[in-house]
Amino acid sequence: MSNLRPSVRSAIKSFIQTQDGSQIASDVLRVIHEEALLMKETEDTRDMFETDPFEAFEKMKSQIRQFKSMIQVTSCSRVRTRKYVANDAVVTIDNGKDLQLTFRYEQKPREGTTKGTQIWYSIEMAENSYSERQNLLVVQVWSPGDAPCTDTAAVCINDQMMEEEENEDDLWSDIDDDEEVVHEVNAETKKQNPPSTSPANDRNPSKRAKLSENSGAAPQAQGNEGEQEDDDEHENCDTYMAFMDPELLHSFLTATKFGPMDEDTAFFLLMTFPFYEHEWDLIGFVLSEVFGSDEDLEDSQPAQ
Repeated sequence: MSNLRPSVRSAIKSFIQTQDGSQIASDVLRVIHEEALLMKETEDTRDMFETDPFEAFEKMKSQIRQFKSMIQVTSCSRVRTRKYVANDAVVTIDNGKDLQLTFRYEQKPREGTTKGTQIWYSIEMAENSYSERQNLLVVQVWSPGDAPCTDTAAVCINDQMMEEEENEDDLWSDIDDDEEVVHEVNAETKKQNPPSTSPANDRNPSKRAKLSENSGAAPQAQGNEGEQEDDDEHENCDTYMAFMDPELLHSFLTATKFGPMDEDTAFFLLMTFPFYEHEWDLIGFVLSEVFGSDEDLEDSQPAQ
């Protein structure tokens, strides 16, 4: 490696001299430095696909070879301190439209607590540099410590949040049902005792009363108590959320001209990009939540 330095230095000096003073040497060196870093990130990414870390591409080596040639890292920033990690990268895939994947990984101290870690990892896709980015994959992790919990299994809170949303929908459904009853009673009352005010003035107070009754302090207090119980239950374990958009994943495969591919193989394809940290099992979290348990995933594989 050290034998390369004189040759590289000589090549850079020669290139600077070809600028004939039209560019400041430090500016030329800055651009060379930035482009060299991006070229290195690109080669590192291509090498990852060549090594096939998840052993998922054995039957599609020609496709992977073509995919590697389409990849170019056009932006990359990596920050690492003792308590903070942030990786941001944009990968352009030359599919005729310059499809773009934007990667964001952040690991930082957990907000609102004196200790703990929270993690965000996302992959966004855009048809080109001018298109709106859409979330293809998102994983969030909350840990009570500075390292993954080993005593207890991580808990997915997707189902918990969906249950809360369903309960909220049920609440509004009950309100709607009660409104229908109130309207029927009001209508019957009006037949017997015509009101002196407009119908709208009759309906609004009833609606406000029902909304107040169904969304007042008591239900809110009950919700806070439930949240506190959940917090206590998950206090000593990692919790996480995981999301992957299957339609956008299909669009990604179509845009990159991949042939038929299982969703789990396509997921491993995305996770081969080296822009996240492996300390927490982000891959396992997505496999468990999006694809089911490891046993379910193995059962879904065709017999060899």
